[in-house]
Amino acid sequence: MTMDYRVAVVGGGISGLSAAYYLSRYFADSKFSLELFEARPRLGGVIETVTRDGCLMEGGPDSIFTAKDDALALIRDLGLQSKIVETDSERRRSLIATEGELHPLPPGFVMLAPSEILPFASTELLSTKGKLRTLMDLFIGPRFYGDEESVSSFIERRFGREILLKIVQPMVGGIYVGDVEKLSAECTIPQFVELERTSGSVIAGLIGRRSKNLSGNGVSGARYGMFVSLEGGIGALVDALVEATRSEQIQLHTSALVKSINRTESGWALTVEGQAAKQFDSILLCLPSHDLVDLVGDLDADLSEALSEIPCASSIVVNLLYDRNQSDYDFDAFGFVVPATEDTSIIAGSFSSVKYKGRCPEDKLMLRAFLGGVLDEEIMNCSDDEIFDRAHRDLARFLNIKGKPVSTWLRRWTHSMPQYQLGHKRRVRQISASMQRLPGLYLAGNSFSGVGIPDCIASARTSAEKLVAFMKAR
Repeated sequence: MTMDYRVAVVGGGISGLSAAYYLSRYFADSKFSLELFEARPRLGGVIETVTRDGCLMEGGPDSIFTAKDDALALIRDLGLQSKIVETDSERRRSLIATEGELHPLPPGFVMLAPSEILPFASTELLSTKGKLRTLMDLFIGPRFYGDEESVSSFIERRFGREILLKIVQPMVGGIYVGDVEKLSAECTIPQFVELERTSGSVIAGLIGRRSKNLSGNGVSGARYGMFVSLEGGIGALVDALVEATRSEQIQLHTSALVKSINRTESGWALTVEGQAAKQFDSILLCLPSHDLVDLVGDLDADLSEALSEIPCASSIVVNLLYDRNQSDYDFDAFGFVVPATEDTSIIAGSFSSVKYKGRCPEDKLMLRAFLGGVLDEEIMNCSDDEIFDRAHRDLARFLNIKGKPVSTWLRRWTHSMPQYQLGHKRRVRQISASMQRLPGLYLAGNSFSGVGIPDCIASARTSAEKLVAFMKAR
């Protein structure tokens, strides 16, 4: 007997679109119908690429992290491998703002610790005392027990407070737009926690890993930089997913706000605002935890409570276009991060026209500024004009820019970045246990086990596999 599977995906960001794509593949030998519902008038979530004033601008992420293969695997499946664009290999370095000036991270520095001693010893970012305290990590034994540590606690214990405030806070805090005093080290920097456990020292572990890679025993395959994009920007990935899911069996709905989900005798009922309820055998929810709380609140009290304990931060991305002759800065890097101790509104700046060649005319300079996060939630209340002014003022200060930008464009992302705070693993376990009591309902997205594009794709694929296995076992 041939089954007719009726499946819904809620959320049209990268997680939801990836889920729809994988479901269509897994159900390819079956009779099925799939409907995706996105509340916004467009698909892609925080991924948004536009062309303005002859420039390619990103309203959200502008790069894909290559150390995790999930995004690259999807790109290969979609036939986009020839469209991969690498960063400018001659300028692959980052800067840190210190007392109003930008200084480069030393070569070999990996997010929060050095993998090369000599370049680190000559950096101007830390005092001699701060460098010596950082290198004490080589002589401090591993911690095998005790309460869960925050990022700040882990860093202070191994490297001291100076490197925490001047480097780690803007680097790690910038990724999550979060507070390192509250973020869980185990959930946000797990690779460094693991290096302590396996090598006894984070720095020793990094040095050993670097030596292994240099000897030719590293990961095989295409040798991209740490980050890549696509011709046409990250939005090209969204476009390819939409095209790949275009079929009679799949409907992609925009401006479709899901108001409720309820269990029925045969499966699930889903109601979109202004429409009658629709019946589905299974539903995959690809929404931020902030949006899930109300949607599943009546289904399971424990699930709702655990989801409500995952806060979501808001942020703003500003694109600013200048004439190249408005600044005499050399832009020999991809961008910079700003410690919370600096008197600025922006938390980071990116040199978009330097990072990826050909994104704007050669006589132009395209920059991006990032604002908001848990340390500056009030800025979300500011007008667009005030945000443009603040972003320009800070960029001009660091990059010696004269005059106003010739063009600007911003995007606000409200409650879009989940915060993996202390206790996050416990909350995720509680969520998983609750979902066992709701057969046919699944979750995916960046709220649980990773916030990057590869993490979202991996989450979507895993949940799609579980949904298909459940349906075919019925």
